[in-house]
Amino acid sequence: TPLQHWQLRYNGTLTNGAKEVPVDATIELDLVPENVFMYHLHMDAMSMGRSLASVPWNPEFFTNLRSQRQERVSSLGGGLATIQLGSEDVDVAFDGSRDHNWGIRNWRFMWRYIYIPPVKITPPLKIAGVEYNSFIGSLVEYGNVMKDAAIGGLVSQGGQVLSFSGATSMRKFAPQWFEAKSSPGVGIGDATLAAGEFELKIGLGLKYVLTVKVQRGQKFGMWQHSFYTPDKNFEIHEALTRWQFSVATHPEGDSVASATGLGMMEFGANLVGLDNGG
Repeated sequence: TPLQHWQLRYNGTLTNGAKEVPVDATIELDLVPENVFMYHLHMDAMSMGRSLASVPWNPEFFTNLRSQRQERVSSLGGGLATIQLGSEDVDVAFDGSRDHNWGIRNWRFMWRYIYIPPVKITPPLKIAGVEYNSFIGSLVEYGNVMKDAAIGGLVSQGGQVLSFSGATSMRKFAPQWFEAKSSPGVGIGDATLAAGEFELKIGLGLKYVLTVKVQRGQKFGMWQHSFYTPDKNFEIHEALTRWQFSVATHPEGDSVASATGLGMMEFGANLVGLDNGG
């Protein structure tokens, strides 16, 4: 499979507080070719239809919709890093992932998004006889073509997918961040996401509900940082996140499977207002 094996090399310094440590690191990453979520193939059609139907359909709607042509794939992986610290070599095994997105994107068409790169689930969530070992997804609010879009799913090592059929709105579980307004280069993530603790529910197909609880970023002793698009109009706020998953057959039902995970949770925010296209 193309691009299945990657090798990265870093020679420089690592900073720990005020201390800089010289390092020489080689990182080998192998991706699982079957464990892939393809957004354009695996999204739930009914869920996307509801999202598109939540905004007015007029000539500008169809022009804007056609103007944003994107493809995205995400997959789980793992590897080994050999790090030279002075005269000592340290081998570190790790879980990793790949996210590849291409096409046309006007960042200011989006108001808010949350992106979840593949999270390794431990132990795998066993649902209807299938063991799902990764959790992948995006929640997106496009101001002019869709609202509350939820695209993602659970993926097994062999490539079976249980897709999102809906999710708690971002405006409900992160309201301060969702509503905040700012100006170019003035981030909102550190202040509005400081609590670091969120809970949401996600529909899985027609039968299951996944309850997701997260602890994220500095509040819980993990890294977080922000960066911006080149024009400073859009902030991307990333943080290491601890995940708890519980699956039931209805929102208040007893759990039929539960698991944990460690991965990243990315919050994207438009700082200056929508470009309505047209």
